[in-house]
Amino acid sequence: MRLSRRPSPAASAPSIVRPRAGTMGGERATVGIVPPRHTVRVAVHVVVAREDGAIFFVRRAGTGFMDGKLSLPSGHLEEGESVLEAAARETLEEAGVVVRPDDLEHVATVHGRWKVAPYLHLFFRAVRWEGEAHAAEPEKSSGSAWVHPSAFSDELIPYEREALEAPRGAVLVLGEVRTA
Repeated sequence: MRLSRRPSPAASAPSIVRPRAGTMGGERATVGIVPPRHTVRVAVHVVVAREDGAIFFVRRAGTGFMDGKLSLPSGHLEEGESVLEAAARETLEEAGVVVRPDDLEHVATVHGRWKVAPYLHLFFRAVRWEGEAHAAEPEKSSGSAWVHPSAFSDELIPYEREALEAPRGAVLVLGEVRTA
C-alpha cells in the first residue's frame, strides 16, 4: 500500500508576487498581484526653543529649495530610522545641539504635494536639548536666528509657519487645518 502526503493548506495557497517595476507580473502567471502602493517622502522638523519662547531657525542657502528663508532644523527620514531618530539626527546636523529621541514631542503634521513628490512633514518640539544652537552646516545655510513667535514674518518657510501657528497636534492638508 502506498501512502501519499496531502499538501498543507499553506502550500496550496496562491502566492503573492510583487511584479518588477515596469511589468505586469513578470513572465509567469500569478494570483493576487500586489499593485504598487502610494508612497510619500517623509521629512522631520524640530522646534528648539529657549525659555523666553524664541525658536531657533537657520537661513537656507545653496540647497535649491526656499533659499533665503528661515527654516527649522529639518531633513529627510533615512532607511532604517524612526521619525524620532531622524529628528534627533537632523537637529544635531543642522543646529549642533543634542536631542534624545525620547525628548521629542509631536507638534503638528503637514501633508501636501510639492513639485517633486507628495510629502508628509512631521513637526516635533525638543523638550530638552544640550549644546549651543548654531548654523552647523555652513554649506546649506548663511546663518541663524532666534525668532519669537510674536515676530514671525514672511522670512519663514510658509508651511513651517502654518505648522507652528496651528493648534498642537494639528494635521494641515494643503493649508486646511484638521485638529486631531
